[in-house]
Amino acid sequence: MPINRAFQRLKKPMKDGFLVRHLYKREEIKMSYIIKSADELKDPFLCYCVFRKFIEEAGEDYIDYNESIINSIPFIFWLRGRNDINNEQLETFLSIQYKICVQDVLKDDVLFPNTYGDSFLSDIKTYTLLAEYMCQLKEFRTRLWNSVNDEATNFENESFYKDINNNSLACIIEENELNDTWYSYEDVLDMPMQKLYKLSYKNQFNIGKKMSIRDADIEL
Repeated sequence: MPINRAFQRLKKPMKDGFLVRHLYKREEIKMSYIIKSADELKDPFLCYCVFRKFIEEAGEDYIDYNESIINSIPFIFWLRGRNDINNEQLETFLSIQYKICVQDVLKDDVLFPNTYGDSFLSDIKTYTLLAEYMCQLKEFRTRLWNSVNDEATNFENESFYKDINNNSLACIIEENELNDTWYSYEDVLDMPMQKLYKLSYKNQFNIGKKMSIRDADIEL
C-alpha cells in the first residue's frame, strides 16, 4: 500500500544495550548503542563517547560545563606518572597560586602552548586523557554518569536531554561512531578537513591514545 512512510520511525530495544531504529526510507536501518549504567563507563572509549555526545547534543564544551568534575591535582600527578607531562610542567601547575580546575590543565598553554587544547587534534587528546582517567574509579564513573543524566549542571531541573524512553541523549551512541577504520596519526595529518570531521568516535579515540600531547598540539 503506497503509504508515505519516509519519516516514520519505530524504536525497539535490543539485547546488550542496542537500539534498532527502522527508518522506512530506501530500507535504511540505523542502530545505536545505549549506555545503561555508570558501570559501563569502565571502558574509557565509552567515556569518550559520552563526552562527544554531550558536546554534540548540548552544543557546548563538556569541560566548560563541568570544570570541577575531577580534582585537578591528582590528575596532574597521574599525567606525570604516565610521562604525559614532564617535571617542569608539573612544577608549573603546582606553582599556580589559585585553585586550578580541569579546564586550567587541559584547556591552557602548559600542556598545549600552541593550541590551548582547542585544535581538532588537541581536543581529541584532551578528551582521551580525561576518559582514560575517569574510567578507573567508581566515584569518577558515577560523577560522569550523573553529569549527563539527572545532575547536569546548567540544564533545566539539572536534567540532561532525554529521549522518549528516558535515556540520556549523551548515552545513545550511533553505530557508525563505533566503527574503526584503523587510521594512524600520520593518515590524519594528510586528511582534508571535511574528512577529518567525519572520523568516528572510535577512530578519534584510538588516534588520541597513540599520539603524544606534543603531537596533538598543532593546527591542521
